[in-house]
Amino acid sequence: MAVSYTMKDNHKWLVVYKNQGLKIASKLKLGNSGAQKIHYHKVTQTILLTGINELPVYQIDNYSFDLSPLALLDGHQSIITSISDLEHDLVATGDDRGTVRIWDLNKLRCQQVLKIAHSLAALQCLGHSLIFADSRLNLVQLEQIRQKVPLQEQLGLFTFFNMDLPEP
Repeated sequence: MAVSYTMKDNHKWLVVYKNQGLKIASKLKLGNSGAQKIHYHKVTQTILLTGINELPVYQIDNYSFDLSPLALLDGHQSIITSISDLEHDLVATGDDRGTVRIWDLNKLRCQQVLKIAHSLAALQCLGHSLIFADSRLNLVQLEQIRQKVPLQEQLGLFTFFNMDLPEP
């Protein structure tokens, strides 16, 4: 059975469809703040939403496709603008103040906080590297993140590849 997800009515509703989008399986009202993006995490069978400074996590039932709130992970001081799967049950979220948080979705807690830029435009995991963009394109090896090197020492580790991006 195929399942698809979408947001409706100015990003205030999360709608789950089944059977190639022909039938609504469930709807969830998101509240006044709504959401900007939907992220499906295959390993944990959860849906995460970006666009506010907290990370709502919803469990999806594999049979009924009903959504139930699992957690509201907080810690970002600014709007979450990007999200990317890392390994297994880990995801990385980035906010518009340049903070990246590594979350463990099984334990439902933050594993690490990295202050990497002034403003984060994009965040993506590629193999064993985390790529992020501010005014430059940067690459960090995940092994260095896993070692939890203190923040003052991380600054020298961050720019293995750095390319100035053209101004918009």
